[in-house]
Amino acid sequence: MKVVVVYNSKTGFTKSYASYIAKETGAALLSLKEAKRDKTKYDVLVFGTYTIASKLSKISTYEKMRGRYKHSLLFVTGARPYEDGKSSEYYYLPGGINYEKMSSLKRGMMKLFLKSLDNASDIYKMLSSSYSFYDEKYAKEIIKDINNTTIE
Repeated sequence: MKVVVVYNSKTGFTKSYASYIAKETGAALLSLKEAKRDKTKYDVLVFGTYTIASKLSKISTYEKMRGRYKHSLLFVTGARPYEDGKSSEYYYLPGGINYEKMSSLKRGMMKLFLKSLDNASDIYKMLSSSYSFYDEKYAKEIIKDINNTTIE
């Protein structure tokens, strides 16, 4: 069974999880840009992306790609802490916020959002600087599911 992990990452959290998942499962690892040019036939697609303003980035690209594979799995990173890991649609792997790697437009949007918050609020304190929830332990469930996948 040939597995490919394809990732869409802007600040590094999704790429870090994708790299770890590929290493632990023996899968090929491709950025989304590389995957669009790759002609290799794989049985299983593991697609990693991130949330921004509660929306999944590049989800329509995943929906188009998944039809070319016998099986597909989706994992999503985001700025919120770990919550149950797996929904009916995807695995959630907590990432964080990295202002240093954000585009200036996104940093500006975050600054505007922060101005709307009470400086003493917990959310303001959390979002006012870069932070990371990244931990390889959160990827264990998807790795187990990949390794237990059978293709007929």
